Amino acid sequence: MQLSVHLVVPDASEAAAWYARAFGAQERSRIPLPGGTVMVVEVDFGGAVVHVGSEFPDAGIVSPLTIGGTATVLQLKEHPFGVNPHPELVV
Repeated sequence: MQLSVHLVVPDASEAAAWYARAFGAQERSRIPLPGGTVMVVEVDFGGAVVHVGSEFPDAGIVSPLTIGGTATVLQLKEHPFGVNPHPELVV
């Protein structure tokens, strides 16, 4: 299983550019939406990949700045061959 980090920020494109300037992060991909909004940017921090997503308040997807605190999204990715190496742990 693979754990993916997904950060929600007010503007994913702006945040990805800042991560590139501040930390040398490399953009791997992005999903643009009509109207110029970027849904998500996949950013590589020296081998650690982070998904940086724009907030969409109408859908309940908001950044810590909007809610006045922190929000955490953990995305678990299934084993590449569709096999769970530890089925006894699944509840």
